[in-house]
Amino acid sequence: MYFRVFETAFGFSAIIYKETKDAEIAKEILLPRDIRAIRSKVRALSPEAKETVTGAELLVSLITRFFDGEGIEIPWSLVDRSVCSDFQLRVLDAECTVPRGKAISYSELARRANTKSARAAGSALARNPFPIVVPCHRAIRSDRSLGGYQGGRAMKKRILIMEGVCFDENGRVLPDSFIR
Repeated sequence: MYFRVFETAFGFSAIIYKETKDAEIAKEILLPRDIRAIRSKVRALSPEAKETVTGAELLVSLITRFFDGEGIEIPWSLVDRSVCSDFQLRVLDAECTVPRGKAISYSELARRANTKSARAAGSALARNPFPIVVPCHRAIRSDRSLGGYQGGRAMKKRILIMEGVCFDENGRVLPDSFIR
């Protein structure tokens, strides 16, 4: 197991990954923070991982480009889906259908994931090991307020604005950007 810390326009991010004979596959992607916090989080999640300054080049490049504002999608093939439960994968797959520039309510996400519990869908997103690959920042409350996010509400709003989501004067997503 390895990890790589790298700088993005939003701060320092990290990838915990494993090498296979064909590729380097992420076990966890950490949202940007300051350098000390990111290293501490990596050590808490994967104390056995060895740090590298190269490796996971494609994933690092794609995540960096995303935080630079490019409208890219990162393929599932670069992450280890086996770290997720079947229920979580249903929720994450449903979240991946939300297009850039849009937001969806947790209740609509739950419906799309074939569950009745918006809270369970939200919990699955809160434990998302692959933020940005799975755009969990696009899930919001049904009243169009932000709700929680692993990187904090300020980062969630910044990413949504970067993707073209518009907000009203009360900080709620405008109806044109909201999927019902």
